[in-house]
Amino acid sequence: MFPRSYRLPVKEAHTRLRKLFSSPYFIVKTAVNTTGHNRFGIIIANSSVKKSTKRHFWKRRFIGILRGWPNFQKDFLFIISPKINNLDQNKLKEEINESLPAAGR
Repeated sequence: MFPRSYRLPVKEAHTRLRKLFSSPYFIVKTAVNTTGHNRFGIIIANSSVKKSTKRHFWKRRFIGILRGWPNFQKDFLFIISPKINNLDQNKLKEEINESLPAAGR
């Protein structure tokens, strides 16, 4: 789990984020923030992954990979697709790192 200061508040997430990167497994929306560090939000719907243990599994995987990202001073919202169940950890890391150059814009 991210510390509270690194979590993206839900109220801010829906008002000012725009789509930046799309993959078959997730969509990344981003916006500039004034906090001085990245903030992350991860949405995994019940319809995407049925079991809560698997939803938490995927959230932990995303958090583990995102901790290594450089500071862009932006808000990131990851919206997860149902196709995520077909991924392994290495492929997930590749997909997330593909979105990194787009995030730095």
